[in-house]
Amino acid sequence: MQEGMPYRSLPKTITINLLDFILFSQDDSFHTVGQLWNPKKKQILSDDIEIHFVEIPKLVKQWHEEKVNPWENAFVR
Repeated sequence: MQEGMPYRSLPKTITINLLDFILFSQDDSFHTVGQLWNPKKKQILSDDIEIHFVEIPKLVKQWHEEKVNPWENAFVR
C-alpha cells in the first residue's frame, strides 16, 4: 500500500491464532472463526477481517477420544 491509496484496496486479512490454552470453554469445537460484529445493528462490519482460533488442548483431547483423525482431516493434520 502506498500513501494516499484508499483502504478499500487492501486485501482481506486473516489471522490464525494457535492457542495452548482454552479460550472458549463454553464450546467444544477446537476451531472458532470470528468477524467484526455490530451488536446494535446485528450486522457484520467488514468481510475483510477474519479471525481464527485453534485451541490445541481441545484438538488433542478430541484426537485422543478419536473424534478427529489427522489421517482423514487435512485441517487437523
